[in-house]
Amino acid sequence: MNVPANMAVSIRGRPTRSVRMRGRNDSGEENVPLDLTRESSDNMREILQNIAKSHGVSNMRKLGHLNNFVKLLNSVSHCEEKLGFTYEEIIICLRVALLNEVKEVRAAGLRALRYLIRDSSVLQTLLQLQVDYLISRCVDIQQSNEVERTQALRLVRKMITVNAQLFPSSLTNSLIAVGNDGLQERDRMVRGCIAIICELGLPR
Repeated sequence: MNVPANMAVSIRGRPTRSVRMRGRNDSGEENVPLDLTRESSDNMREILQNIAKSHGVSNMRKLGHLNNFVKLLNSVSHCEEKLGFTYEEIIICLRVALLNEVKEVRAAGLRALRYLIRDSSVLQTLLQLQVDYLISRCVDIQQSNEVERTQALRLVRKMITVNAQLFPSSLTNSLIAVGNDGLQERDRMVRGCIAIICELGLPR
């Protein structure tokens, strides 16, 4: 059967696209398989090892593992015994993502921490490891990093929800700084920061 020339061009073009897209989604994240039938501790070990590695793992693969971290948490109860690691060990690995040079990886790290913090004990561990200073840096970063800053504010609100009494001054100072200076710079995060400051002022 003779194939029209324009259709032939279209068909020839398809394999290239399918190969390119097979291992990645629209955000560029590498699709890392997660087998939830495995032991949770084995999955967690693989995820944390890849997140914490400084060499040999691409940033887009790290992004995939960070998203798998959230999927794993949602599939099992927040139990250190099931996860195979203490919360301190998990947070030490996750905070590495907040120092990554790629904003999408930092945003995924913030999201992972938000899902991890379920009670005051986990929040206290995070603060003892001084992760609040890294979160503060994400809040007060350049305006173009909107995805990262949005995730940072969501994490901040989660911290207030868990235990506002533990909320650190490092983050309060960053919120105030954005609230004060953001209007002049037309910062889209101004309202969010002011709303969180107001929430902190409510009696509890």
